Amino acid sequence: MRAGQTRLTDQCQYLVHEPDERFDPPRPPKDPRELRILDPACGSGHFLLYAFDLLLTIYEEAFGTGATADPPPADWPGLILARNLHGIDIDPRAAQIAALALWMRAQRALTDLGLGRAERPRIERTNIVVAEPMPGDSELLAEFLTTVDPRLQPLVSKAVDAMKLAGEAGSLLKIEADLEKALGGAMRAAMVPRAEIVGQTEDGRQIVQATLSMIASSEEDFWDQAQATLLASLAAYGAQAAGATGLRRRLFAQDAAEGFAFIALMHQTYDVVLMNPPFGAASKASKSYLSRAYPRTKNDLFAAFVERGIALLEPGAFLGALTSRTGFFLVSFQAWREEILLATAPPTVFADLGNGVLDDAMVEVAAFCLQKKDR
Repeated sequence: MRAGQTRLTDQCQYLVHEPDERFDPPRPPKDPRELRILDPACGSGHFLLYAFDLLLTIYEEAFGTGATADPPPADWPGLILARNLHGIDIDPRAAQIAALALWMRAQRALTDLGLGRAERPRIERTNIVVAEPMPGDSELLAEFLTTVDPRLQPLVSKAVDAMKLAGEAGSLLKIEADLEKALGGAMRAAMVPRAEIVGQTEDGRQIVQATLSMIASSEEDFWDQAQATLLASLAAYGAQAAGATGLRRRLFAQDAAEGFAFIALMHQTYDVVLMNPPFGAASKASKSYLSRAYPRTKNDLFAAFVERGIALLEPGAFLGALTSRTGFFLVSFQAWREEILLATAPPTVFADLGNGVLDDAMVEVAAFCLQKKDR
């Protein structure tokens, strides 16, 4: 749809750049339900709330309204929360606020449709995830692993180890790279059907049945299947026993499920990455890791977040950021400008906003959009 044919140009209050097909090759059309948007340091979700409103317009223009709309408008808010919007933060309270704010915004959209409480589809899922270490109780981990498909046990163990810095590094943690070898091993093992004892004959002989293998076309697809299997195992494990032991298992299961959700988000690519990331030096606990993982951008967190965001984009997709302006002027950011921005995702628009933009930080700010090169 061309710019003149959509209400989005009127809805975007600060629109400064409209795509021109002479200079901006259009990306192939995509079902709106397949659009993925990520804020890797989402805080209380301001960017995602704005994106929610734009997505409602996109759904309306793509699917129409009234009785002929498919999917119907009543399903759109839940679909947007479940399929389009994704957020990560290291602060559990901020993530809870973001999830609640999105849920409330979805309820307002349903109210605008004239739907009463009894008529509304239940919205039970958001993709707002807390980046935090996996449960560190070795006793419960060993116990849980006995309930997991043996082909996935090494992957779970590696995930627990790789997530130790998640609470410090957040989405800067390159968890997909850390798990690459373990994930590949699990994929190869999962392609081989596993024998399972399902009973025995009258004379005592075991009845062995081959379980179906997990077949996946990509690591992302395999992780989706593995995650579903592991979440089912966690739910069953957390439901075992009562009293103090049962409580410990339930807390373990909840924390582990959050960790698997974080890993799943990091195995996806996105059509849009939006961010107002933290800036300045890394924490003492994560400094060594970030220096190794981001040698060209280790001097400031915001530059590392931009590098990370570009890596998570699909080819031709966009990153929008509100950051410190220093990266565009200081010599110490030369590698970031030349080897990250110009080489992989050149700016499509840049605004030097100066001071007074961020209420809680005295920093000169720049707003910019980048488009990832096709190759």
